[in-house]
Amino acid sequence: QAQIAEGLVRIAYLLGVPETKKDEPKQQYLINDVFHWLRTHDKWLFIMDNVEEDLDEETPDKKENMRDKDRGGLEDDLKVKHLLVMLQHGHILFTTRAQFIANLAQNCLLDVLQLEEGTQLFLHRSNLLSLSAIQQMNESALYKEALTLTQFLGGLPLAIEQAAAYIQETGCSVAAYQQLYEMSRKEILQSKVKYKRLYTD
Repeated sequence: QAQIAEGLVRIAYLLGVPETKKDEPKQQYLINDVFHWLRTHDKWLFIMDNVEEDLDEETPDKKENMRDKDRGGLEDDLKVKHLLVMLQHGHILFTTRAQFIANLAQNCLLDVLQLEEGTQLFLHRSNLLSLSAIQQMNESALYKEALTLTQFLGGLPLAIEQAAAYIQETGCSVAAYQQLYEMSRKEILQSKVKYKRLYTD
């Protein structure tokens, strides 16, 4: 939810909502202004990428914590079910592996990539090898490392894209990324890598 809030704050400045004009804008008011804009405009697309499994699930720990919290605060506003009810004049697109979120809206299921296809996507997207070089180096150590990583990631396009972006940004090796991913999966997925997309969805 912290990432959603950060994204909404960036949107607030792009829209130039009233709260951005203040000397000390508050996050809650910035987000409220964005929600107001979304409720009063149409033909917009709001994308939430890689929504995690526990974003909205009410675990026993969460239920216990909620007893001492105000249910009408920012945390509730950023829940998926709340967003779907509150923002109905445009379109919201989620990418997720969480079944409970998939049950809330119309689904478009994406198949996993074939092993060779996923490996080629990873190597090309990470700029480790050009398309022509990939076809000529399928027996190289780098190709085999990429093949192993693609298999480890289950052929999931989003996971492969994130791995490639992370490696391109940080310069770490394929083997090092896999080891880091095994130890710190959530931190890697939440890292803010900056890259230029080679395609649009």
